Amino acid sequence: MRRVLFSFRGIRVWSYPVLLYVGLLGGFYVNYAIAPAIGMDRERAALATVILFAPALAGARLWFVIDHWTIYRREPRRIWRHAEGGLTLYGGLVLSLVLSPPILAVMRLSFADFWDGATFTMLVGMICARVGCLLNGCCSGRRSDGPLGLALADHMGRLERRHPVALYEMAASLLLLAGSAALLELRSPPGTIFCFGLAGYACVRLGLDRLRVRSPLASASHRLALSAFLGCSLLASAIGWLLTGS
Repeated sequence: MRRVLFSFRGIRVWSYPVLLYVGLLGGFYVNYAIAPAIGMDRERAALATVILFAPALAGARLWFVIDHWTIYRREPRRIWRHAEGGLTLYGGLVLSLVLSPPILAVMRLSFADFWDGATFTMLVGMICARVGCLLNGCCSGRRSDGPLGLALADHMGRLERRHPVALYEMAASLLLLAGSAALLELRSPPGTIFCFGLAGYACVRLGLDRLRVRSPLASASHRLALSAFLGCSLLASAIGWLLTGS
């Protein structure tokens, strides 16, 4: 566990936001590099990605706060505390999907093409963010005496042999990233990469959430949150396709 990555002249540099930033930056440049292969103009795709970063981060944090409202109701100042972990991809993706059609229409970008590229951005960002989770102690796994168990601390600093859930999710994200690259190389129909990433991530989370420590103060069950995520994502995607016609 290493919440503070390093200190410089009394200034603490927190590991989670640094790794999150590295992931977003890396995902942005991967998307920028592959945009022509998907059929998008690099500059317009890059600008749309930067604009949608804001609702993605806000939605991810908001979903986490709502799920843990029992905690944040007592300490509202912690809601936007940057040093803490606590982002849920569900909320970030749903809010970005809902807000993306008018932005993509203005940028003259296809909904399906853009979200194919954004799948790479999300997967690269997820890989780096999970390193931040590992250092921060959030998303900790249940106790495990199996061969894959590692001595890891939770968010309270309690060291115990656990399932390394963050490492499992990183490995799954790498596999999904490789699969997405293969689909890109095969010139799959628009929207295929996004659907593959969405379905793949949902399956990964459904399996891994059983191994994750669930706070008794969290309000929603894993399956309920996952069902809401899939339902909202599919609805937002359908609306996006209908509005943009692509």
